[in-house]
Amino acid sequence: MILLVSVVGFPAAASDGHDHGGGGAEVSVSPRVEARLDKFQVVLVYANRQQYVDRNFQFFGNQPITKFSEQRLAVFLENFLTGEPGTGATLEAVVNFLPEPLSEIAPGVYVSKNITLGGGRNEVELNYQIDGQEGMLPMTLVVPGGASSGAQSTSIVAPPVKFSDWLFILVVIFIYLGVTAVYLARRPIQQPKLHATQPTAVAVNSQS
Repeated sequence: MILLVSVVGFPAAASDGHDHGGGGAEVSVSPRVEARLDKFQVVLVYANRQQYVDRNFQFFGNQPITKFSEQRLAVFLENFLTGEPGTGATLEAVVNFLPEPLSEIAPGVYVSKNITLGGGRNEVELNYQIDGQEGMLPMTLVVPGGASSGAQSTSIVAPPVKFSDWLFILVVIFIYLGVTAVYLARRPIQQPKLHATQPTAVAVNSQS
């Protein structure tokens, strides 16, 4: 059985161990991403107790562990072939160019210290040393809303406004006409120059 990491949240009105019906229990899943690292299955989880109402934090055969009092990064490492936890690894998560060492708190479970991720895409570089191998595994965590907020929030992305080609052409023509009108209004009006004409003398020959 592949690594089991689940964070389950129930409605606030329901108590533990009771089912009030009405379509089943609500599930609140923390942001996570999975990857394959040679013979190991890697699950990176952002456990934020302030944002996600988690009741049971289970791993490796549904064994619950104590909830984190602060938001942390957690890495669950399991041998893909045997299903055994990957122990004795040295892991470091680099978030926003800042290294965060991960400590093994249980077999195959590695957690960071208090860390806050912003809403949206968070690029995480996981540096590892395990079974004589070392390297870097790039991973991406997508966090909905703001991670520092105590209440759940949803990020809203406005769709891009689409303009038709004809509307764009009309706008360009309107701008061109406006600029031309301003230029013509400010251009000084040149008065036509009047040239004085000299009277020409006409010789009149009188014959007697």
